[in-house]
Amino acid sequence: MQAKQLRYLKIGGRVFLVVGVVVDTVQIAQAAVESYQQRSAKPLVAQAVRTAGTWAMAWAGAKAGMAVGGLAGAASGPGMVLMAIGGGLIGGSAGYFGADWIADLSDAVKMKRPSSPTPASKGRFAATSLE
Repeated sequence: MQAKQLRYLKIGGRVFLVVGVVVDTVQIAQAAVESYQQRSAKPLVAQAVRTAGTWAMAWAGAKAGMAVGGLAGAASGPGMVLMAIGGGLIGGSAGYFGADWIADLSDAVKMKRPSSPTPASKGRFAATSLE
């Protein structure tokens, strides 16, 4: 790749970074409004954890993907740069969507779990007690 093309990739990466920060800021602001309306910090904390997790996993996935892509393309010489870029994109996407999926999964588990035990669910032998 030529230096001019790499400069365009760098500018494109910065544009995506800014868009990501704006989108996450809007989502955190919406969660803050929801927290205020519910008088609970849970929506804001959940969104903050989701945002931090997706950014961290996207970064880690991109780093790992670039390393793997670079190693896979090492034998081809000039193709190593393209393989590293492709590996970074794939790894970063996998990290982001993987962390988002985990956050969705934990939200689903929280929604199914009752907040307080009901009399029928206090124990295995609750229905057979001798009262």
